[in-house]
This record gives sequence, C-alpha cells and structure tokens, in this order.
Amino acid sequence: MIKLAGPYAPIAYILAGLFAGVMAIVFATAARYVNTNGASYAYTTAAFGERIGIYVGVTHAITASIAWGVLASLFVSALLEVLFPDEGWADGADLFSIKTLTFLIFIAVLLAINLFGNRVVKWANGISTVGKVFALSLFIAGGLLVVATDHVNNYATSTSAYHPAVYSLLGAIDLGKSTAASLTLATIAALYAFTGFESIANAAEEMDTPDRTLPRAIPIAILSVGAIYVLAVVVAMLLGADKIATSRDTVQLAAAIGSDTFRTVIVLGALVSMFGINVAASFGAPRLWTALSDRGILPIRLSNKNRFGVPMLAFGITASLALAFPLVLRFDSVNLTGLAVIARFIQFIIVPIALMALALDQTPEHAAVKRNAVTDKVLPIVAVAVSVALAVSFDYRTIFLTPHGGVNCFSIVLIVITFVVVPAIAYLHYYLGYLSRQRTSGTPGD
Repeated sequence: MIKLAGPYAPIAYILAGLFAGVMAIVFATAARYVNTNGASYAYTTAAFGERIGIYVGVTHAITASIAWGVLASLFVSALLEVLFPDEGWADGADLFSIKTLTFLIFIAVLLAINLFGNRVVKWANGISTVGKVFALSLFIAGGLLVVATDHVNNYATSTSAYHPAVYSLLGAIDLGKSTAASLTLATIAALYAFTGFESIANAAEEMDTPDRTLPRAIPIAILSVGAIYVLAVVVAMLLGADKIATSRDTVQLAAAIGSDTFRTVIVLGALVSMFGINVAASFGAPRLWTALSDRGILPIRLSNKNRFGVPMLAFGITASLALAFPLVLRFDSVNLTGLAVIARFIQFIIVPIALMALALDQTPEHAAVKRNAVTDKVLPIVAVAVSVALAVSFDYRTIFLTPHGGVNCFSIVLIVITFVVVPAIAYLHYYLGYLSRQRTSGTPGD
C-alpha cells in the first residue's frame, strides 16, 4: 500500500472503505428480500432465475474457495516466519516444500475443528475477532503514545518508499504513471482488507432471524473495520512508513515497532486473527457448494453431511481449490490478494443489478418489503459504476504471466477450469436434471 500510494495510503483505505460500505449496504438490502443460503447466488437467482444465478453461484463458490486459500497461505507464511525466522527453507514456494506440507496440515486441523460443529466454529471466530481488535487497538494506542511523548513523526518517509505504478486498462493498454493511477491501484489492494461482507450471508439459513440481523450486522462490520484500519495505517506510517514498505515479513505492520515485546504481541495477534478467519472461511465456503447442491445445480451428494454435520465432499472441493491457487501462484501474497479481490467483481457487478430488479418485483414474496430509493436504486448504480471502473484497472498480467514474463500455463488452465469448465458442467447437470424431471412429470420443457 505504501509503495503504491505513498503518503496517500490512508486515502486509499478510506476510498476502499467507502466502496465496501456502499457494497455492504447493497448486500444488506438484498438480504431483506432473500434470506436463504448462498448470498449472491440466492439474490441473483431470485431476481433473474437460474440461468444467470447458476454462473454467479458457481463462481461465488469458487471465489470463496480462492479467498480461503489466500487466507490460509498468509497464515502458513506468517506461522513459519515466527517459528523459523532464520531458515530459508521455511519460505520455499515449490510444489514439494515445507510450506506446502504445513498448508496441508493446516487444512486438516481446520477440518478437525469443523467436526466439532457450529458452536466450536463460533467460539474460534469470536476469539480471533477479539485477538485482532485487541492487537490492533493496542498498536494504535501504543503508537499514538509513542508519537505524542517521543515526538516521533516518520510519515514523510513514505515519499521515499513511494513508487508510482503504471496504470493500464486490463493490464494491456498502458496509460502512464500518475498519482490518480497509483491511488486507484492502491484502492483495489486496500479493498482486500474489507472483503468478506459479501460472504456473511453464505449460511443465512443457519442464523437467527437473518432478515433482521444481516442488514444491521453487515454495515456495522464495515464501519468498525474501516475505523480500525485507517487508524492503524496512519499510526504505522507515523512510526516508520519506510520500514514497513521495505519489510518482507507477512505481518509488515510489526516492522514499525521498536520494542521486541510489543512487536511480538502484534504478530501473535495477527496469527490469532488469521487463524480465526480461516476457521470462519472453512465453515462458510463449503456451504456455498451445498446451497447449489440443494437447488439441484450440482450433484445432491455434495449436500451429504457426516454425523458431525460437516459436508465432507463440499469441504474437500473447497480445500482443493484453496490449495491449488496458492501453489500455482507460488504463494505470492500480492498476486493472491489481488486475485481474491478481482474474482469477487462478478458479484460486485451483478448483485447490485439484481437488487434493483428485486426492488421492482411486486410478487407476493417481495411485495411486503419496504422500499427505499437510495438503497434500492441510487447505491446499486454507484456500486456497478465503481466496480466496472476498478475491474478494468487491475493488471491481469500478474495472474497470467510468471514473475519473469513467461506464460503461466498452470494459472491459465486453472482459471479456465474454474471459471469456464466448472460452470459449464453445472449448467449441463442442472438442465439434464431439469429435462429428466419434465419427462417424468409429463410436462413439456421450455
């Protein structure tokens, strides 16, 4: 962030937070119309039917799996850095490496946690949230104390670390360097800190009164996250923007801290936080696959649960995708976080359009929902416009090319399989089942 935006890094976080806030309100408003599992899939299907809903649902499930992979890879990288700080092999990114083995062990640990059921998942997620808020609040309070008492102000060092990026449309048409271009790219990067709100409703059917709680929980979460992160980045830059920018650690925030004890607390807080987020992702992401299975889009066996209530086959598919993308991109955290953000833009573009369609729907199912011109029309239009602008600003070469400029064949194949082949199979399965049901019932198909 500091390399991309320099002294404007906090502004990038604010812009990302504003956009996330708009999208959060859009998703929260859509949750008033639809309170079933699946989030964006459920909203899109309710608005446009299965033809569009299937693609959104399948890509949402894949995106959630990718996001989990990013989270898991970051946790594994940070854990190995803490346990083996001076060992080169701990940072190896080859297919057969200690990092890959640790990744597999971590996935197994998450499966074991899921076997204990929703109560343990809820407990682990709560602990991680407390850990993150405690660590960041301590960092903010302690940092402000240092700034005030020792008169520390290293904010200007962010200028020396600032390296404006070349803005290019889709990574193909270079338009040159500028502050606005770098700020746009930094905003895309900062958006990763706010992502997750679109998945809160993945397991809506397992929540208490989701139609009332989700519209309140999602905006509150975004506001809380925004306030904490903007404060954290400002304090960090005051303490040492240049140190953060040059740090190669996963928990780069700690580089600005002079006290070893204080630095250890922040790193441990980050580990606790990342662990809990992974627990939540390992619970929510498989439920997207089961939501599609319940609707007959994917094979019904994906919904089969063991005696602990865990959809094992769905968990296995999610875990496989979570492992595949970090391996293909060699655990590159910058490219992985970028992919995790951009992969969500299918939802960020279609869900606002779906909300506008639901607001116009006067069928009995939706007629009772109270309409609001701002949340049902104005904000969705803003969300679509900003989403398209950010989507075309991403440099897709980082995904399709290797760091040395060669073609990343593995990445291209994986992208085609997950975003073209898998949705095509889902369509085929759904419509073959549909035709079979029509023949059985004797009703002509459409």
